[in-house]
Amino acid sequence: VSSLTVSGAIGIDMTILALVIPIFMVIVLAGWRNLAGVFPAAIVAGVSYAIPSFFISRYVGPELPAVLSSAVSMLSLFVFMKFWQPKRIWRFPNDTAAAFDTGIKYTSGQVLKAWSPFIILIVMMIIWGLPQFKSWVAQDLKWFILVPSWPFLDGIVYQMAPVVAVPTKYAASYRMDLFSAPGTAMLLSSLISMAVLGISPSRAARVFGKTFNQLYRALITLASVIGIGILANYSGM
Repeated sequence: VSSLTVSGAIGIDMTILALVIPIFMVIVLAGWRNLAGVFPAAIVAGVSYAIPSFFISRYVGPELPAVLSSAVSMLSLFVFMKFWQPKRIWRFPNDTAAAFDTGIKYTSGQVLKAWSPFIILIVMMIIWGLPQFKSWVAQDLKWFILVPSWPFLDGIVYQMAPVVAVPTKYAASYRMDLFSAPGTAMLLSSLISMAVLGISPSRAARVFGKTFNQLYRALITLASVIGIGILANYSGM
């Protein structure tokens, strides 16, 4: 099954969830009573995310839906809020009673620079998601690690009906596409953003350390789930 087929199937579920999540988040934070005041904005955020997510996941691939759909959703909500404002603004108990003008005026260049990490990430993910780029890395550069036969697993497990018509040895190989992986695009985006924003390597290392400390449990959980999935697959489950 190709990644595009899986992406298209998941994209249908994501389209439905995208319509519900903004409304659900408002309910969780502010309750049902306060939902009515921002319901139009929640609908705009959900619909503007769901539509591009559906088409990108169905016709482009799994790398870009979250990034591009988020950008479209933020831009749509920004434009919508220019013409519509809630009658009542809900705040957390420890928030100030009202926003105040700091008197600081930002230039277009400063605003663009502040948004530059997100813009760089979008551009890099678009490039990494192009079939031409993937083909160039895999076929021309050949920057990948391939283990054609995984020890103690390749050919030991048999596929049975109804997956196959006759019992067939289940091949087990491993291929690590380091350069064409989406994570590599994110890493390069962060390095480019460091240069654009003028962040020193020492400060970047501290930020990385703090971020890793927050997410290492989630990383272990994610790796474990993927490992269990592969184990279950080769165990006939």
